[in-house]
Amino acid sequence: MSIRILFYSFFLTVSSYSWSAERSDHPNSGESTNRGTGSPGQIIYYSEDFGDGQIPPGWTTTDPSGNNALWTYCADPTTGQANGCPPLWDDGLNAQVAFAATTATNGFVTLDSDAIGNIPSPHISQLTMPLLDFSLATSVGISFEGHIGVYSLPADTNALLRVSNDAGISWTEYFVYPGLVTGSPAPPTVRWSFNPSVSFIDISSVAAGNADVLIQWQWTGSFEYLWSLDDIIITDVVPSDLIFANDFEVIETP
Repeated sequence: MSIRILFYSFFLTVSSYSWSAERSDHPNSGESTNRGTGSPGQIIYYSEDFGDGQIPPGWTTTDPSGNNALWTYCADPTTGQANGCPPLWDDGLNAQVAFAATTATNGFVTLDSDAIGNIPSPHISQLTMPLLDFSLATSVGISFEGHIGVYSLPADTNALLRVSNDAGISWTEYFVYPGLVTGSPAPPTVRWSFNPSVSFIDISSVAAGNADVLIQWQWTGSFEYLWSLDDIIITDVVPSDLIFANDFEVIETP
């Protein structure tokens, strides 16, 4: 069963911005629009702030690598590594704080790669929304707030948003954190995104006009830190001034 998208207008603003890029090996590379989210009269098709105390019904979390590295629900970003929540990583080296997404205090989803430990092969952790019906939409964009920390595998090519318009038979992949390459330059080493990063990706070329759309976050990693997500909003794409920002912090490590 697919979810019929409701059309209504809403005014949306955010205080920080990031950008994302489609994979360069995809034939539609370069078509993604990189901008901050928010325009007067913008159409909101779907939103999720994870305020219901669980990963929403119909969402799935899988790991085809066999490492069982699954996304979990965290009710309180200050919890630390317990009850589905990730570590705070507030030590002197990493200098992070609790996930600071707009509505993180009412719950969010996270992948605690550190908790999986030193696995023999990278995990491929997937968080997938239920089928969405965008058959009446002429443009579709998705924004979300996140926080990612990497140690072994760079985020720029391994933290992906994937979109399918044929119920998962084929996928188009978008980079969420272009430029977040651990170990380069070294030193210093890039480990962490902003907290939160706010990403907007134009997925119109794949999703608009289609009734069997799947949206998925996929992280390939091996003993990394974490990737947390919250405040997902799917909208139409309204032309506006582009606002760009580096989507990572530089952390000096030995």
